Amino acid sequence: MAEKTKEKIYKFGERFSGTKTKTGEPQDYEALLKRCLERQELFEDHEFPCVRETVWGIKEPEFEIVWKRPWEICESPEFLNETFSRFDVRQGGVGNCWMLASMATLTLHQDLLKNVVPEGQSFEKDKYAGIFHFYLWKANRWIDIVVDDRLPYREDRETLAFVTSSASNEFWSALLEKAYAKLHGGYAALDGGSGNEALGTFTGGLTEQLFLERPPKNLFQIIHKALERKSLITCSIIKSEKGEEGLYAFHEYSVTGATQVPVEDGQERLIRIRNPWGNGEWSGAWSDGSKMWAKVSDEKRQELGLVVEDDGEFWISEEDFVKYFDMLDFCHLDPGSMTGELKESASEKQWEVAKFEGSWVPGTSAGGADENSEKFATNPQYMVTLHEPDDEDEDGECTVIVALVQKNRRVFQAHDEMWLHIAFSVFEVEDPDNCPAPLTYEYLSDYRQVGQSQRIDATRENTCRFRLLPGTFCVIPCTEEADQAGDFLLRIFTEKKCRCREHDETPAIITKPDEVNGDEKDGDAKDGEYGGDDSEEEIDQSLKDAFNEVASEDGTVCCSTLKTLLKNVSERDGGPLDFSLDICRSMVALIDDDYTGTLTLEEFAVLHKHIKQWKEAFESYDKDFTGYLSTYELRNALRSAGYVVNQHVLKALVLRYGHDRKISLEDFIGCAVKLMCMIDIYDTWDPENENAVTVSRNEWLRYTMYC
Repeated sequence: MAEKTKEKIYKFGERFSGTKTKTGEPQDYEALLKRCLERQELFEDHEFPCVRETVWGIKEPEFEIVWKRPWEICESPEFLNETFSRFDVRQGGVGNCWMLASMATLTLHQDLLKNVVPEGQSFEKDKYAGIFHFYLWKANRWIDIVVDDRLPYREDRETLAFVTSSASNEFWSALLEKAYAKLHGGYAALDGGSGNEALGTFTGGLTEQLFLERPPKNLFQIIHKALERKSLITCSIIKSEKGEEGLYAFHEYSVTGATQVPVEDGQERLIRIRNPWGNGEWSGAWSDGSKMWAKVSDEKRQELGLVVEDDGEFWISEEDFVKYFDMLDFCHLDPGSMTGELKESASEKQWEVAKFEGSWVPGTSAGGADENSEKFATNPQYMVTLHEPDDEDEDGECTVIVALVQKNRRVFQAHDEMWLHIAFSVFEVEDPDNCPAPLTYEYLSDYRQVGQSQRIDATRENTCRFRLLPGTFCVIPCTEEADQAGDFLLRIFTEKKCRCREHDETPAIITKPDEVNGDEKDGDAKDGEYGGDDSEEEIDQSLKDAFNEVASEDGTVCCSTLKTLLKNVSERDGGPLDFSLDICRSMVALIDDDYTGTLTLEEFAVLHKHIKQWKEAFESYDKDFTGYLSTYELRNALRSAGYVVNQHVLKALVLRYGHDRKISLEDFIGCAVKLMCMIDIYDTWDPENENAVTVSRNEWLRYTMYC
């Protein structure tokens, strides 16, 4: 039995959950339920209003709906009749069979379903307040989705507009569908998708897709073993001409079983399929009423639970399965993303899982898929070191599954350009201890690519399985075109423990300001004491005159007078700089060791030296003298100025200081000021370089607010 994993569950609208509320306040189910019960009122979810747009988005309505609570639809509504069943899920008037097939598959795994559907929800008198909630996984977060029980209803057909249960008074599946729709902005967002997306949302598992045009020789064993290990599986037909013999093209089915039955001439391999509509079945060989079953003993038929009834579930031979179905979607469960306990595991072995959240940021880390372009090396990079081969592997190889998931793209309404075309490449790294971080274009050009995703695909998740010898490899996720913005989750599954880490630099000051451009001084300057040995006699007379012209009576300048001073000095030097007041405040904070909010002449001289060095670093990359750098050049320009940054810091700097993928000289200097100030503060807190500090709220606010 797997250990119970306490995964954080975010409230809808909570910060860092990837969701937002209109009020800015997260929705707390327990607090909302308590308030409604105390006030004896029914909950109305203003975050997901009962309006036309919630259902149809910007499309014209396909039919008229009204909103009704379950007790307005039937006399004795129930959240759940006894137990969850795959017959509780019947498709309605929106093209979300991909989601409902996965929902039906989930009912076959009660422990997994309980991670999604919290217990204790009911229409009973002292427990009911018109509010329900569900846990759904999105982009590496479990989120508690609160909904009211006003459901879309078709009066012309006297039924719910969308998913229904075979029991007319059961509503858990319709409410779960509403929660799924709310997570993505509306029912219209559910129109069209793939079963692997829904399986991932319900389980947090890794999904894998297998095309049946060229099926592996061991297809039946793959399905059988996956079901034994409680993997969730759906299948679909994507070619219209295959929609025959009772099967429907462009429709998602659940795979619920695989078995071999003895027949006269040997064994017949059968696969059990479930139609989420609750009816509509295969009519060929081994269908419910097929004569083929006469070859099977009564005992075996009883063991298989064969029911001759149009309930949507049927058996089909492996041969016909491959002939008619085009695609299989697997969801391999990740114990690390479960909110509860995964019981009765088919094997004590579990995947070793590493997870990374990253971004493609235009101008910095969105290098595209062209490996012959220098931009390619700017994509995020992740190292994987495989220490030992899989158990009982004759070739001494390791299994590695790489899954790249796009985040936050299914929003409000499904559309053709909803998903970016994404892919990843895998490079061998022979000397990981001495390679550049990140790997450069020149380095990648010299080393062997050992694998890549099977395709560059416009899909939520791109997954590929590799067999690699022990060693170190670099995984580089990318979009098809450069400068496409997107967030992603990268997951790496291996059978044996391995070392996975982001391959990037640690933000730091790599040279003291006096050492930049070779101007090295004797002695070790401490943080906050750069240039402290400069005396008044060493300061240029023209700089002193400019300072004294604007200084106050006590011989200091504040941020506003510093702004004027820097403009005057730069005009004298032939390149006027007009810094914002905000950047001037940060400049004062950088040099102001005694926390007065002002600078003396000596402190200003130190700042002026920094500015000259930052300007030289900028101009060395502004070869066309435009006064701007491409944000792709920002990392190298900062390195020239003495600073190391990684992808995450670079993204923040570009968002704050960049504009249209460019950065001006003034903003570059402001960027350098902020970096030096923040790194100085952190290094003061972490003198032993342990890369971890404990800081009080008061200290955090005091220092970061000032800089």
